[in-house]
Amino acid sequence: MSLLPPSAPVPKSAWPSYPSLIRFARHESGATAIEYGLVSTFIGIAVIGAFRVYGTALGNFFPRIFELFVFE
Repeated sequence: MSLLPPSAPVPKSAWPSYPSLIRFARHESGATAIEYGLVSTFIGIAVIGAFRVYGTALGNFFPRIFELFVFE
């Protein structure tokens, strides 16, 4: 959600770059990219945490499973 609605008029200012800042505040595509980045970061943290918690158990589990198969 933008801070300023797209239909809001740009106020006059003595500051020359003020209209550019207003257009930047209205632009929403960057916010979507940031949201996707945050979601992927949290998923990555959850996966790393799961590997740290269950890594040793899985490291002991898979060799036992592979020993059940005899390849000749």
